[in-house]
Amino acid sequence: MNRSLAAALGSLALAAFAVPVVGHAHAEDPPGDGATATVDATVSTEATTTTLPVTVATTSTSIPLFGTPLTIDVSTGAGGAITSVALNPADAYTAVALKPNKVIFMSDDGQSKVAVFSRHGRQVVAARSTNLADILGPATWSGDVFGTGTPTTISYEVVDAGDGTPSLTNITTSDTTAVIGEVAQWDKHDRTGVHVEVAFTNGQRTRSVDIAAWTWTKDGATKAVLAVMLGREHSVEVPIADGVGTHTWNGVLCDGTAATASFTVAEDGSVSAITATPTPLDLRGDDGDSKAAVVFSDHEKLLIGTKLDDSAGTIRVFMAPRLHCEWAQPQVNTATSLPADGDSHDGDSHHGDGHDGKGNRGDSSDGRGKHGRHDHSNDG
Repeated sequence: MNRSLAAALGSLALAAFAVPVVGHAHAEDPPGDGATATVDATVSTEATTTTLPVTVATTSTSIPLFGTPLTIDVSTGAGGAITSVALNPADAYTAVALKPNKVIFMSDDGQSKVAVFSRHGRQVVAARSTNLADILGPATWSGDVFGTGTPTTISYEVVDAGDGTPSLTNITTSDTTAVIGEVAQWDKHDRTGVHVEVAFTNGQRTRSVDIAAWTWTKDGATKAVLAVMLGREHSVEVPIADGVGTHTWNGVLCDGTAATASFTVAEDGSVSAITATPTPLDLRGDDGDSKAAVVFSDHEKLLIGTKLDDSAGTIRVFMAPRLHCEWAQPQVNTATSLPADGDSHDGDSHHGDGHDGKGNRGDSSDGRGKHGRHDHSNDG
């Protein structure tokens, strides 16, 4: 099991079908050993009157469902929160959960569920139905992986492996530099599934799209799930000489304002010459420190720094935004049916979908698969 699938599908794609996801979406976690800034504030995810922040990214997922392609277009804003989800066709679904980190649709006939989750810079689009045949066929995913303005497309097909379990074939991508991993089958407990990782690299950054499908039977009822996960960005470990020099982060703040920060990395891993636009409220960290924080406001920060490995002669340079924006309720193009208290259920919280992409049961308390746990504390 690759680390992205174990950590993210385990805590999102499956567990989120059973366990509500809380909190805000973030970019990658920086090293946890001595970071100079932490964010303690909690912002309500209930609908607010705040103006909806600008949409900064979109993904489009087309999946086979009952023999007909279903397209799920997802827009997200600064920090990765969901701003809108559009289904096509949309007339057979009703939204039963509408939060900035969770949008869930139930089919009107009760046979299928479609869900979008966003957490810690990851995004999962998943569909569940009553048997494997419902999710067989060609599928695609498209998105701007690194925010460069150039979308990337992945095409694949979900097929029957011949024994009533799923497999993935004909996997291609428009990015000729991407690495398509091995299609791996697994059989764990009462789950049988398959997964594949498509890894992308841009300079000293890496990000992956993981695709997984699985089936299981409980109390005589069969379920089948297809999930596509866009992982969060991670820094690449490079030779120290390659990491030395000026690094620049470009992004947007909660209100859509373009923001940028630059800093210089020395051979000893120290960070200096930090500049930022718009003018930050504070710069935490002194020249010579390996970690620092650019504070744009009390709820908008950028953590920067390095992770140096002298023995290996390598370094990782991280730039991790921490944006706690006030978000309005996501927009959808379907009917809605929400609980009176404005909270949302997942429509099936007792099915025990808390597994990672390889059949290991997840722990809803920390959102990590029991056997697929990956510690991101050293990820930059």
